[in-house]
Amino acid sequence: MTAETRQRLVDAAVALTRRQGIAGTTVADLLHASGVARRTLYLHFVGGRDELLVEGIRSIGQSMTENLTAVLGTRSASESIDTFVGSMRAGLTAGQFRSGCPILQAALGGADIPQASKDAGLTMTRWSESIARRLEADGVAEDRARSLAHLVVAGIEGAVAMGVATGSAGPLDDVGRLLLELIGSEDSVTA
Repeated sequence: MTAETRQRLVDAAVALTRRQGIAGTTVADLLHASGVARRTLYLHFVGGRDELLVEGIRSIGQSMTENLTAVLGTRSASESIDTFVGSMRAGLTAGQFRSGCPILQAALGGADIPQASKDAGLTMTRWSESIARRLEADGVAEDRARSLAHLVVAGIEGAVAMGVATGSAGPLDDVGRLLLELIGSEDSVTA
């Protein structure tokens, strides 16, 4: 029961959630993608598939949140959002437009594993809060910053979903450009 084996299972859960969603990911898929035996999965995750998928969402959510927070701590809101859009675009293109954001996938798969959906919601809330804090630090009023942060997260996640559905980065590029224009106009108003 090595940490490496456990991480392989978590990585497989994230990759499959990104591509197939929560409901579409089976134990057989997880075993195949991770290359581990059924017994090994249950040694690491007594709750089986559901526990593993929840751990995958928590793990990727924490990683994505830490990355976003780090960027927000060193760059302006506009630069940070541009970086966030760029990372989502990189994920879309790397997955050849067949893989979306695992956090959005988990949020939508709430009927199958409610805890995964709840954790996805917490991750999105953390993103919004981090973005709002950056906007406030850049001089945007608290209520406006919160609303803009929600718009950023919803716009990017929606554009990622459209990118998968259309097989194109166009929706994400358009949303990203418009968000940057909007955030940039906020920067100029508060400067």
